[in-house]
Amino acid sequence: MATRSKKATKKVGSDGTGELDGAPESIEQVRDILFGGQMRAVESRLARMEERFHREHKALRAEFEKRLAQLEQLTKREFEAAGERLKDEGAKRADDVKALRTEARSATSSLDKRLGKLDEATSAADSELRTQMVDQGKVVADRLEQLAEEFTTELDRAVTELRGEKADTAALLDIFSHVAVRLTEELQQSSDA
Repeated sequence: MATRSKKATKKVGSDGTGELDGAPESIEQVRDILFGGQMRAVESRLARMEERFHREHKALRAEFEKRLAQLEQLTKREFEAAGERLKDEGAKRADDVKALRTEARSATSSLDKRLGKLDEATSAADSELRTQMVDQGKVVADRLEQLAEEFTTELDRAVTELRGEKADTAALLDIFSHVAVRLTEELQQSSDA
């Protein structure tokens, strides 16, 4: 607290009352006398509290910065680990895709080979079947020709026999007619009797 250099002096006026010279300063002195110890104690306590507040603020700030740094390090490590995992997983998936492509190419190649073999086998079977059909056609044609010749020969023989038997048939027809007439007559006679 600042000290006052001016001191209050009492002036006596014409009416006999005294006035204080420098009244504001003297009030300060009175206040200082009455409350000075308490004010100094309060100011001292406030200064200590302010100092303690600054220390605690610094400590809290240091603790906050420390924890923030730890959190940043932890986050950084986690991001790096996640990045590594993603990188490893990406590499694994790329390897899997390469393996699948290789497998697909191999399967396609194998399928192409099988289709080629099947095509060759089909062509060979088709060619063999055509050859067999042509051979079978020749055999059937030869057999049909042979059968046609046999049939013609048999037909000629049958025609010749039928011509020879035609006369015999006419004679047989006469005989059967006479037999029929006689039977009819005998049946009539036996029914009349």
